[in-house]
Amino acid sequence: NNYGSFLYKQKRYREALVQFSKASTDLEYDRRALAFSNVGRCQAELGDYNAAETAFARAITLDPNSPGPYYALARIAKEKREYQAALQLLSQYHSLRPATPPSLDMQIQIARALGDKNLEASAMLKLKNIYPNSRQYRVYQRGGQL
Repeated sequence: NNYGSFLYKQKRYREALVQFSKASTDLEYDRRALAFSNVGRCQAELGDYNAAETAFARAITLDPNSPGPYYALARIAKEKREYQAALQLLSQYHSLRPATPPSLDMQIQIARALGDKNLEASAMLKLKNIYPNSRQYRVYQRGGQL
């Protein structure tokens, strides 16, 4: 897993995937959930979103309290325009980890896609109050979209 992380940072995703896959199949490895999450990240970088979803789902099965796979799955669902699923996954992420500027930005985008003005305003208010100096808030302040 560590060598895979090294390769991933160098954007050598195929090689990293091999290492993460080895770690994920080792039943004695105590961080298999992380290995599956890393498999999913590589597969997403390589454009294999179906395989990425499977890997992230497996990571959640092994460690349902890890927020990363929920966020990754929410991003994939949003890209697939499965906005209700994306919102549910993002909600699960927020139940495990405080909102971040990128997660609030995603929530705003999903709310807009769903036409949910209340959710959009709520996420925007959180972004303004918690992260007023974030790049995301500055972009929205200028009337732009990320």
